[in-house]
Amino acid sequence: MLFFLTIQYFNETFENDQPNNKWNIIGESEKLEIAQCSASFQFLIRNCLHVNNTDKRFHASAEMKTEITSTPFLVQFTAKTQMPTTGSLISLSMLNGEESEVELTLTYSDDDPQYAFIDSSQNKTIGNITHERDLTHHITLVVNTDNTYYIYANGIILKGGVLSKPIKFPLNKVELLVENGNTTSQIGNIIVTSDIKDRYPLLISTFLQFRQIERLDRLRVIVDAEEMRLFDGTPIDEPLDREDEYGVPLEFSKADPRNFNFPFKLERPKERLSKLKEAQRPSTLDKRMQKKDFDPLANSETQERAEL
Repeated sequence: MLFFLTIQYFNETFENDQPNNKWNIIGESEKLEIAQCSASFQFLIRNCLHVNNTDKRFHASAEMKTEITSTPFLVQFTAKTQMPTTGSLISLSMLNGEESEVELTLTYSDDDPQYAFIDSSQNKTIGNITHERDLTHHITLVVNTDNTYYIYANGIILKGGVLSKPIKFPLNKVELLVENGNTTSQIGNIIVTSDIKDRYPLLISTFLQFRQIERLDRLRVIVDAEEMRLFDGTPIDEPLDREDEYGVPLEFSKADPRNFNFPFKLERPKERLSKLKEAQRPSTLDKRMQKKDFDPLANSETQERAEL
C-alpha cells in the first residue's frame, strides 16, 4: 500500500497585518500594504495585498517554505480589481533559482480580463474570464503527474493541455508582479500545495462563501442607494412640499403613499378581535361533551330531553 504525503509548499494569507513569508522588493516597487480583503467577514477574516495607487507596480519575491521537487501541485490566488483596467496585470510565477518555470497571469483591458499560463518554453494557454468588478475572482492552476495541466476560474475549468517540456525542478521561489493601470487591486490567499484531491474542494467551498457575502453586500448597497433615490432622504412622517409631474403638491397628490386609497377594506383591530373570539366560541355539541352523563351513542333528541 502506498501513502502519499501532502505538502504545503507556500501559503500567504497576510494574517495579522503581517505577511507569513518574507517578501523581497524587486526594483522600483510600491511598499507591501496589507488590509482586509473585500471577500471577508467578521467570523472568517481574510487579508490581502492592496495596490491602491494607479499607474503603480508591486514586484517582489519570496522563498518557498518547502521546495517543489515533483508533480502534482496546485497554485492558486484570489484577485479583485476595479474596471476599467487597461494596462493592468497580476502575475504569479514559480521559479527555479532565477528562471521562471510556471507563470500564471491575468492581463486586464477594457474588456474582460485575459488569463495566460506560460510554461518554461514560453508556450501560452490564453483565454478570457467574465469579469465582475464587485466580486473577487479565484484563479487556480493544477499540474498533474503526467504533465497535463488545467486552469480554473471561480471553480470552473477553463482550459487544459500538456506541458511542452517537463518542469525543471526544484521550484524554490514565488514571484508576484502587480501593475496598476487606472485601477486598484487586491491579491490574496496565495497557496501552493501538493494536496489537490482534498484541498481544492475546500478552497472552492470557502471561496464560494466569500463570493456569496460579497454579492449580499453589493445588493445591500444597491438597495440603500435606490431607497435614497426614491425618498430623497425625506422621512415619511414629514410634510412633502414638492410637486408631482402635474404640478399638484405631493401632500395632496395620489403619489403620496399616505393618501393612497386601498382597493379593499382594512379591518379595524377591534373588529378582527371580535371575529376571532366568535370563531373560538364553543359550540352546543362541545358543551354537551363536557358533561359527565353525555352518551355519544344516544339519540340527539333523547339527549336534548335529558338536558331539559
